[in-house]
Amino acid sequence: MILAQHETTRVKVAIKLIEKQHLAKVYSKCGETPQEIKILQEVTESKCRNTLRLIDYSEDKDNDIIVTEYMRGQSLYDYIKRLNRRLSETRTL
Repeated sequence: MILAQHETTRVKVAIKLIEKQHLAKVYSKCGETPQEIKILQEVTESKCRNTLRLIDYSEDKDNDIIVTEYMRGQSLYDYIKRLNRRLSETRTL
């Protein structure tokens, strides 16, 4: 992840670069939009609360580029790993 800032608005965003060479190994069809991007698009369109919002998705010849809003703190994965247990439904809301 790369922390970036919009030049005009000064809004912080997170940029994730995914190498297409890596995607070709992971996904059966080369060029298929990764599931992560599809999920982010669906969540953003549904306007769900308390979710990471997809700002932009683009690609160049070597990378898929995902731009999301920036959320300060640790990743959800790290948080759950640190707890060393499952999250209750109440806790996830």
